[in-house]
Amino acid sequence: MIVAGEISKRLGLLDASELELLKLAVHACGPLPLADDLIESQILEKIGHDKKFVRGKLNWVLIDKIGRAVIVDGTEVSSKLLRNSLRSALRRNQ
Repeated sequence: MIVAGEISKRLGLLDASELELLKLAVHACGPLPLADDLIESQILEKIGHDKKFVRGKLNWVLIDKIGRAVIVDGTEVSSKLLRNSLRSALRRNQ
């Protein structure tokens, strides 16, 4: 959810203040497991097997406002944007 928020913010769909509220809400549910040791290449490989991957194209469920999802064509999410969003979301201090 936090990665989707990061991608949404970087695409200009979600305001930074709403991303911070989303992070606070997720963290209010309890401590998140550490994820800073995950291997990006393995995450990216697994994304290719996601149920939203249809006919060679991944559709992203992103956020344009807290509580409101939007479907975004995978071509709008570059690998660089995805990697940067993953890195930001998976940092230990998130």
